[in-house]
Amino acid sequence: MDAEPLLAIVGQVPRAFREYALAGARHAARVWLVTPSAQAWHGGYCERVEEVDLDGAHALREVSALLAGQVDGVLTFDERYVELTAALVERLGLPGATVEAVRVLKDKAALREATAGRPYAVRFGIARTVAEAHRVVASIGYPVVLKPRALGGSIGVVKVDGPSGLDAAFRLADGARVGDLASAHAGVLVEEFVDGPEISIDASVSGGRTHVHFVADKLLGPEPYFEEVGHVVPSAVGDLQEVLDTVEDVHRLSGFDDGVSHVELRLTDRGPRLIEANARLGGDLIPYLGLRATGVDLARVAAQIAVGRPVPVEAARDDAAAVRFVYADRPLVLAGVTWPEAAHPGVEVERAGLLAPGSWTAPPPDAFLSRVAYVLAHGSDRDLVVGAVEREAGAVRVDGEQARV
Repeated sequence: MDAEPLLAIVGQVPRAFREYALAGARHAARVWLVTPSAQAWHGGYCERVEEVDLDGAHALREVSALLAGQVDGVLTFDERYVELTAALVERLGLPGATVEAVRVLKDKAALREATAGRPYAVRFGIARTVAEAHRVVASIGYPVVLKPRALGGSIGVVKVDGPSGLDAAFRLADGARVGDLASAHAGVLVEEFVDGPEISIDASVSGGRTHVHFVADKLLGPEPYFEEVGHVVPSAVGDLQEVLDTVEDVHRLSGFDDGVSHVELRLTDRGPRLIEANARLGGDLIPYLGLRATGVDLARVAAQIAVGRPVPVEAARDDAAAVRFVYADRPLVLAGVTWPEAAHPGVEVERAGLLAPGSWTAPPPDAFLSRVAYVLAHGSDRDLVVGAVEREAGAVRVDGEQARV
């Protein structure tokens, strides 16, 4: 029997949102974690943990020298390092998508260019100044959406209904950060706003063949922002054939032929419209929802593809799972969270705090993804599951002292 492969996982692996992924990868291979921030719990899944500055000018050279000849694959769960990971795969001659394919998915403007003219495409332009943003909007018309070219989590994404709001929206998108990191690609994407429910699709691709594993309904906070406040698997959408065809076409046009992807679409009355695509597992616990609902461990699938040992996988069950995030309704310094005492017959409920007391938190636009806690539910009945997370999240009390922004 072949020796168990060794997989390098590159990037941050936060416990609240990616422990399930590290566990899934460990089912497929021994794990060597290369991360800027090692944590004690990582040792429970990893054979080796190495702290490395992944944002330095020589990160590619240093990490490739560290891993050369020792690992069977390289994988990331971290949006910030998908291009670095693709470059490592290419330099080390390991299985995975090409650098160019990953760049197209990472850079939202490049993806728009690659899919221009397709039925699911939207009109867009790139603006590096406020004046350029006004010129792009003149060719598209209001309403528009402005977004950074290469950040995840809907950070800095804002809808603009008219000229009076465009300058501020440009500054918000242009100045968006994940921690201290700005978008890896300069400029702001300005695109037409498309209305309709939003869904996400998590798929694997091996040898150019796409296999969609689950589709989720996305719950968004109030406009003009696009904060993702919850997700439900499976989607309530009926006929998904056009959606599946769109995902396959996005993979083909981008050249993405090995790995896992997370694609987001809006379903308009004229058919699906592409919002974005990512060369990684979905965030916000969506693959964990998929695991609970279908039995498909997409992190394990990703690891198997990364080490060159893809294994066909099918859903083992047809359940439902949902997550709802809890926010403060104003800027505050968090004192604590009080959970409701409630029973949910027929539904398993998980809940967890995400911020420590003393943390500053606020809803958009003062902060993005500043979640205080989450409620997650799983069961055989979709309506019961959705009802449970909505009731539980709605009854959580967030206590704290008002903070000046």
